[in-house]
Amino acid sequence: MRPIKLTMQAFGSYRDRTILDFTKADQNLFLITGDTGAGKTTIFDAIVFALYGEASSGVNKKNGTELQSQYADPSVEPYVEFEFSARYGGEREIYVVRRNPRHFRPNKRGQGQIEEKEKVSLFMPDGREYPQKEANARLVEILGLTKSQFMQVAMIAQGEFMELLRAKSDTKKEIFRKLFHTQIFQDIVEELGKRKKEKLSEIGRIRTVCQTETSHLVIPEADPDIEEISLLKKRILESERLSVVDMENLLAKLEGLCSRLRKEKESLEKQVEEKNRIYLKKRDELNLADSLCHQFVQLDEARRVLAECEENQERMQLLTIQIRQIRDAQELHGTYQRYEDQKKQVENTRTLIKHYQEELPEVKKACEQAAGSEEKAREQQKEVQEIFAKVSQQVEASLEIFRKMDALQKEIKEKEQESRLAGQTLENAQTSLKELETRLGLWKEQGERLSVTDRQRALWQAKQENMLRFQKELSQLWQLAKDTVEQKKQAEKAQMDYQKARNLYDVKNQEYIVKRTVFLDAQAGFLAKEQLRPGQPCPVCGSLEHPSPCQIPLEHQTLTREGLQKLGEELTVLQEDQEKKAGLAGTGKKLLEEKQGYFKKEADRLWQQMKQAEFGQEENIPVPGGWKELLNYLKDFSIRWNADVEKENFRLEQAEKELAGIQKSLKDGEKQKEDLQKTSEDALLLVTKCSNFLAGKQAALQQLEQSKGYFSKEEALQALAQMKEKKTNAEKTWKKTREELDQIKANVEKMEALLTKCEEELPVLEKNTALGKQIFEKKLQEKGLTLQQMKELLLYDNQQLEQFQNQVEAYKERKLDAANRQKQAVEFINGRERPDMERLSEEVKTTLEELEELQDHLTRIKEIHKADRDCLDALSPKMEERARIMEEHRRLEELYNMLAGKVSGARMDIETYVQRYYLQQILYAANQRFEEMSAGQFQLRLCELERAGEGKNRGLDLMVYSAVTGKVREVRTLSGGESFMAALSLALGMADQIQASSASVDLDMMFIDEGFGSLDEHSRDQAVRVLKDMASGSRLIGIISHVTELKQEMEDQLIVTKDENGSHIRWQIS
Repeated sequence: MRPIKLTMQAFGSYRDRTILDFTKADQNLFLITGDTGAGKTTIFDAIVFALYGEASSGVNKKNGTELQSQYADPSVEPYVEFEFSARYGGEREIYVVRRNPRHFRPNKRGQGQIEEKEKVSLFMPDGREYPQKEANARLVEILGLTKSQFMQVAMIAQGEFMELLRAKSDTKKEIFRKLFHTQIFQDIVEELGKRKKEKLSEIGRIRTVCQTETSHLVIPEADPDIEEISLLKKRILESERLSVVDMENLLAKLEGLCSRLRKEKESLEKQVEEKNRIYLKKRDELNLADSLCHQFVQLDEARRVLAECEENQERMQLLTIQIRQIRDAQELHGTYQRYEDQKKQVENTRTLIKHYQEELPEVKKACEQAAGSEEKAREQQKEVQEIFAKVSQQVEASLEIFRKMDALQKEIKEKEQESRLAGQTLENAQTSLKELETRLGLWKEQGERLSVTDRQRALWQAKQENMLRFQKELSQLWQLAKDTVEQKKQAEKAQMDYQKARNLYDVKNQEYIVKRTVFLDAQAGFLAKEQLRPGQPCPVCGSLEHPSPCQIPLEHQTLTREGLQKLGEELTVLQEDQEKKAGLAGTGKKLLEEKQGYFKKEADRLWQQMKQAEFGQEENIPVPGGWKELLNYLKDFSIRWNADVEKENFRLEQAEKELAGIQKSLKDGEKQKEDLQKTSEDALLLVTKCSNFLAGKQAALQQLEQSKGYFSKEEALQALAQMKEKKTNAEKTWKKTREELDQIKANVEKMEALLTKCEEELPVLEKNTALGKQIFEKKLQEKGLTLQQMKELLLYDNQQLEQFQNQVEAYKERKLDAANRQKQAVEFINGRERPDMERLSEEVKTTLEELEELQDHLTRIKEIHKADRDCLDALSPKMEERARIMEEHRRLEELYNMLAGKVSGARMDIETYVQRYYLQQILYAANQRFEEMSAGQFQLRLCELERAGEGKNRGLDLMVYSAVTGKVREVRTLSGGESFMAALSLALGMADQIQASSASVDLDMMFIDEGFGSLDEHSRDQAVRVLKDMASGSRLIGIISHVTELKQEMEDQLIVTKDENGSHIRWQIS
């Protein structure tokens, strides 16, 4: 992927629409420079946001409303558009991605703000837009890198890789895990640890189960092994680790206990069975005796009841006769009631016949009178209907004439109004035409006066260009002055650092000379101290006796060869530091002189430009003595010059606006003049047409006025309404009389029909009544009752009758039941005597108590046997399961300790071992740059494999090899500049490895953020040369830095500035 163009609007510190065209750079290596906070890193943030939807990585992660520019108006839409080329599946093609961050905009329909969600659009090489939901995944597929990988490859930040360089192995492991996807190895170790813990949990669970089952163990008090089994049970329950020996002993004892309990249970079961047989026999004898006693009681009771029934027999017979007579009376009551109903019906029919015979003549007379009234009303309605038809015709004709007159009057009124408006329009158009001609003359005179404005504008533009060029060069002169002051401070600081390093070296050198002299003088004493031992030969003379060995002075007892050697190494480091700082001091002084000379040259040139400017009277002003006074004077002149240009511009803008207005007025006026002339002609023609039209309509209106039948339309409608009311009243009267006649006729017919019906039914009813009387009297005689007796018997209701019947039935049932019970008791007793129940009950009670005692003992033995048997059955398989799980745990623990680096002398885990391979590849690529930057002096190396696991995991620790000393040392001993070179080399090597590990990656861009300030001139040149070699191909490399020297060394520069309107960019191509 290679960037082509980046567009930002309302994004970060960039308010206005800003376009960064990467194709403008002549070289692939360019510098991005500007003040702190100007917006340099925001450029890379915008690229990452366009591709991945997030502005940066780490703790400063931004992907929402914080990306919306605070400099821009909320109504301005924030977005980033990135155009790049990439090789995806073949030739290199161009892609465009546009992304809007989540932001707030003003509500268009009210107050407040509305949040807009993030949007992304991906335009493919063929011009089609990729679906938004799939755009992010497609971009990762095209680039071949995730966001974290892209940040590692495309953006090299000094701080992050300096931390990586000096980080411990555990910290590097976390970083490499994300880069090279080695999480699976850590997951394997964690899974093994998890499974190991699970096995331990299972062993603990089995221990808990065994202890729980053992707690359920019950030991009979009379068992011979009670003490031994109880002791084993107590040890197992109280132990934190399950003893296999105790468990095995317990299982053996438990097996014997269960066997003894089983035999005792079988013996008790036989005893219970025999005792139960005896109990059942005695219980049956008791039950039989109880039944016999009960029968004796039943016999006595039955005889008593039969005696009572004999006493009540006569009363029950009389009650039975009374019940029969009541039922006969109820049966006769129905026949009697039917006879009474027939007699009433005959009397009612005779009454109706008499009523109809008296009323019918009166009703017929009323019918004849109603027929006469109906005929008269019908004749009146017919007469009114004829009159209404004539009046309706007259009124309709008159109303039609009135409608035509109204239409003509309306047309006449509208045409008169149109004629008046046309006349007024004609008058207004003629007046406006005269006024317009006057204004056109004035505008032409003003236009001729302002025609010189174009020439004045051209002169002003030339003056403005000279002024802007002067301001730009003045701004550069100010920056040069600041750089010169800063360089002076750096030079003075470098000189002071050199002086301190020199003083420190002199002190340390003096100390080393003194101690070295003492050490050489005391060699005999050191030799005696280190090698002379009683009874051993002297290495110098060979004597076995050492009466007067050389003694080391007390103040030099601690002086050793290793201490002197360490002091010499420290002196060497101080000497190198002195030489390095001496070089920096000389370079700083030389660079200061160059910048001061360049400032004086540029200041003189700008002063001459000021004197030659077409503004003010600056020809004879002397040059100020100090550089600040000079710059302030030039700044004041620039402000006055700019004010004069702005004043002239304001005057020209006013004149241009006035001229444009006059020209527009002239053009509009000519058009308006044509429109007014046409309006005047059209209005005159319309007035003539309206006059002719009105004359014809007035004549037609006079003819209609003469032919109307009524004075007014209201009069005609009133006459029609009156006639309509008369017609309605006549129709209502006729309808009412006709309905009355129909009602009277219906009444006559109904009364005649009812009279005929009653006369026909009366003989039949009389005959049926006589027959009913005969039937009732016959049944009454058959029952042997009189009418009065029947009525008296009917006074008993059904409830009383039911009570009488129940008394009789109860008597019969009680007598029959007593007789049956007497018979059964005699048959059951069969001549036997009453039994002795007290003696039999006592025998059954004693036998039952003996049986229950045996059963309780048997139940207790069964419970103990079941509990102990269940315990034995549960413990045996659990112990087998425990042995199997213990073996599995042992294998898992050995594998886990080996892969997790928890074996004594081998503390490196499997993930670190795999990551060493990737880090070795990175170091191979990194050392190619590091050797070149350090002039072949240094190489980065991994901690030796033999030492990587000693004590703690150091498998990813980095060391530095010095070709000068031939020794390996810690990377933290590198100086600041050497550390930067090492970190930069490591970052470049990591970028190469990540890109090489992904076959689909095609990344031709890289940004390097800061870090060059810690390098001396030689190291900086070496680093820049390496980057230039990398950029000699197709890779585009941008360096973000404040270092002034880089501005002079790099020809292509992207300059970022910031003011109250936000950030701005511009290319400076040499």
